[in-house]
Amino acid sequence: VEKTVDFMDENSTIGICGCKVLNENGTLQFACRRSIPTPGVAFFRLTGLSRLFPNSKITAKYNLTYLDPNETNEVDAVSGAFLMIRREVVDNIGMLDERFFMYGEELDWCLRTKKAGWKVMYYPDAEIIHYKGECSKSNSRKATFEFYRSMYLFHKKHFAENYN
Repeated sequence: VEKTVDFMDENSTIGICGCKVLNENGTLQFACRRSIPTPGVAFFRLTGLSRLFPNSKITAKYNLTYLDPNETNEVDAVSGAFLMIRREVVDNIGMLDERFFMYGEELDWCLRTKKAGWKVMYYPDAEIIHYKGECSKSNSRKATFEFYRSMYLFHKKHFAENYN
């Protein structure tokens, strides 16, 4: 936490900062830095093209696998497993949207932060271990439903005007 606070204190344009998030076996959780899942980005993810071409800036935008996981980067979103946000940003854009449950709330917060003119940064000098799926493994059907419901809500909230 202290490393992230120091990094944000040194960079006043950062609104949200996330760290390197590792699985319990030490591998990177790709969702710790990603793009906003626009329809195009989601297409490459759902078709598997992002896995076939993980170093492509076109097909691998979902989890930004073309970026070095050990380098600090400005990104669209970071994982809600560890996310630090400035109080000033919360005062400006508001709290987490309570319509999201378990998925998508950090994507929404990061996008609102960027729209307000702040940076969202991935900062790998700080890292955590996240036991991914522990909250949802007892009811994977419900978790899958909530994921897709949240993605629908996210797209309706941020992109619906593009499709009317």
